[in-house]
Amino acid sequence: MYLKTAIFSVTLFALQHVVRIIYSLGYHLHFYQHYPGPCRQFPEIEFGSGNFYTLQDGTTFITSGLDMNVFSRRFQLHYTSQGVEGAIYVTNLNSSDAVLRKLDIVVDITAGERGFSLETFHPHGISVWYDALEDHHSLFVVNHPTRADDRIEKFLFDPASFTLHHVKSFTNTKLRSLHDVQAIGPDSFYATNILHEHHSRFFMLLELFSLMPWSSVVLHSPDSGYTEVVSGLMSATGIVMSKCGTLFVVNHPTRADDRIEKFLFDPASFTLHHVKSFTNTKLRSLHDVQAIGPDSFYATNTLHEQHSRFFMLLELFSLMPWSSVVLHSPDSGYTEVVSGLMSATGIVMSKCGTFIYVMLSLGSQILVYSRGEDNSLTLQQVFPLYTHPDSAVLDPITGDLFIGAHPIAHQYINHVDNPAKHKAASQVLHLRLTEGNVTSITELLYDDGTLISGSSAAVVYNNTLLVGSSVDKLVACTVNVPI
Repeated sequence: MYLKTAIFSVTLFALQHVVRIIYSLGYHLHFYQHYPGPCRQFPEIEFGSGNFYTLQDGTTFITSGLDMNVFSRRFQLHYTSQGVEGAIYVTNLNSSDAVLRKLDIVVDITAGERGFSLETFHPHGISVWYDALEDHHSLFVVNHPTRADDRIEKFLFDPASFTLHHVKSFTNTKLRSLHDVQAIGPDSFYATNILHEHHSRFFMLLELFSLMPWSSVVLHSPDSGYTEVVSGLMSATGIVMSKCGTLFVVNHPTRADDRIEKFLFDPASFTLHHVKSFTNTKLRSLHDVQAIGPDSFYATNTLHEQHSRFFMLLELFSLMPWSSVVLHSPDSGYTEVVSGLMSATGIVMSKCGTFIYVMLSLGSQILVYSRGEDNSLTLQQVFPLYTHPDSAVLDPITGDLFIGAHPIAHQYINHVDNPAKHKAASQVLHLRLTEGNVTSITELLYDDGTLISGSSAAVVYNNTLLVGSSVDKLVACTVNVPI
């Protein structure tokens, strides 16, 4: 009798879990295409424009060349056959005819010895910190090196020569499956772990589809190191904070751990000077980064597993809440400030710097945290999005949020598995904020994948909507509708 009851209970639990996964994949969904105005593609980018960061003057940094351990062999073959390389582009949305320019990356011998290599540079989330005293921009970038732990790289941007100078890498065991980063100081940041598993693709997928709330937010500061400030999230993705400044870029280097690169931006020459790489065991499967100081940032770990594609997929499909947000600052080092999330991806900070926004991809939510003086995070609002958010970009003028999302999950999964064969729908959401909280949402764009496949980030500036994709083109649309 007890055995039958146990078998029935386990079967019922497994059945409801399978139904929950199938429902979340969106096989029953249908949308109608619409655009805010005429759109065009940028021919300079063929494969990947996943994340970007916009300054108040319209200068926008774009990461390209995403590659992660969780991606399939067919994706890797397509990636190699197309000759894709990790890169950072810059454009200015103030121009009526904005053009893209690829930034040169300079690595000195000391930085190279710390593990940063252009050959293994696979950037993801990005955040910028402006140092008013030094009058320069630092970039914090999530990096997913192949067969190595995720990390956050720090660069200094030289605008005169369009060069990024690598400064250092941030690595820590609390930085696992990183997705996004938010800089909060010269060497301090929050980061999101989308998953807890970060080595095995199988266990990453198992965690993801088991819907476990193992995502987290990690804080790093020079004083306290790495601290998990938020846990128990489901697929935490993006994390953002306002304040324009230094560029921090998520990097996924080939056969190396993810990291965040810091660059200095020279606006006169449109050059990024690589300053340093941030590497730490707490930076695992990185997705996004948010600068909060010259060497401080938050970063998101999408997964805990970062090396094995099998265990990454296992973690992913088991829906484990192993994502996190990591804070880095020069004083405290790397700190996991949020953990227990499910697929944390994007991370953003408000214009005033008092609120942090974390996107949960599988959780289909945006979480609003109030930020303490010690960079700790306190949950203030949970807002449903009814879609799968990737990353968010803060409007530098209004303080609103724009989110690139995946409305039909199974299409996106097929797309990243085999980009040459499958397309995925794209969606852009406009979130209005009042006193830090989300108060309304408008869908600005929906495309079936013909114009842009698998949208991951978006922003509106000067009546131009810029939409990016981790594995597809970059698109600009004229905004002829009220926003």
